[in-house]
Amino acid sequence: DAHLSRFPSCVHLPALKECEILEDKRCASTGRRCIRRRLVMGTELPKWVPGLPKLDFEQTATISTADRHMRIHSKNLFLTDQVNADEICEYSAHHMNTQWTLFTCSGS
Repeated sequence: DAHLSRFPSCVHLPALKECEILEDKRCASTGRRCIRRRLVMGTELPKWVPGLPKLDFEQTATISTADRHMRIHSKNLFLTDQVNADEICEYSAHHMNTQWTLFTCSGS
């Protein structure tokens, strides 16, 4: 719930300008929810990217309350002919202490 409460806007994320839910699927039997959204971030980019006032991303968040696991996959939708950014962040209960949160992040 904490992750979802940041959207469509959050005072702690002032760069987030727009959020459009593209798909929201829920499975009652597994407790799994998958949300796909398009995010637009305002930028303060350096001068090496002239004329780029915003950054568009697509993000898919898969949340499993039964497993206490959340996976967020983000990819850029801007300048895709020049660069592709692909990031996966995962949050889960730590295997040694379930009161802890294990965070992993990978990207390319």
